[in-house]
Amino acid sequence: MPKIAIPTSVHDGFLAISKLNKEDIEFILSIITKVDPGDELDGVEERLVDRFGKSSSKLLQTIVSFSGLVEKDGNTEQLAIDLASSFTESLDSEISENDTSNLKNNLLKLLTNINSLRKSINSKKSLYDNESLLRSTKIITDLRILFQDDLSDKNRDGLIIHKLHVEYNQNFESKEIYFTLDLKDLNKLKSQIEKALEKDHILRNDFNDKLNILF
Repeated sequence: MPKIAIPTSVHDGFLAISKLNKEDIEFILSIITKVDPGDELDGVEERLVDRFGKSSSKLLQTIVSFSGLVEKDGNTEQLAIDLASSFTESLDSEISENDTSNLKNNLLKLLTNINSLRKSINSKKSLYDNESLLRSTKIITDLRILFQDDLSDKNRDGLIIHKLHVEYNQNFESKEIYFTLDLKDLNKLKSQIEKALEKDHILRNDFNDKLNILF
């Protein structure tokens, strides 16, 4: 039985790590070792995209997923071995000995150099724990015509409908949801956003000389 439970959601990321060459690992380390506490993970991912393309998201998700296992003064070498062996045991099919060895070596390098990324994550723990984090939003506006029983009747009604498309992260997985809004909903949302912006402005001004506000 695997020592560490490896979620299927990060299997692709582990496989990608097993294929990384020396230059790939050095590139990743050059990014994650320079992460500041206020940096967003989206920004880190954007820096990985140029080299790894679509797999950047899975790579970062996987690195973040095992970053919480690293303990101060812990045995990172043994952790890398346990992660690699637990992953290979959780697969339905086998991977080559070369890939398994490469996975252990790459995991060790990542785990040894993950402190800056961990600090960034820990600085946002109050946001990440059991929360859904907004990635992007888009409002789609549409006009819906309501026909009479007599389809040829020109006396028709219309509805203006707004659909709010929200993309968010939950437990480091990307999800999306749609909300249907009318004009009243839009005005209410606008009012709440304006009030939140005002509160943000006040708090930043009041605590600017007392706290290092990260984001």
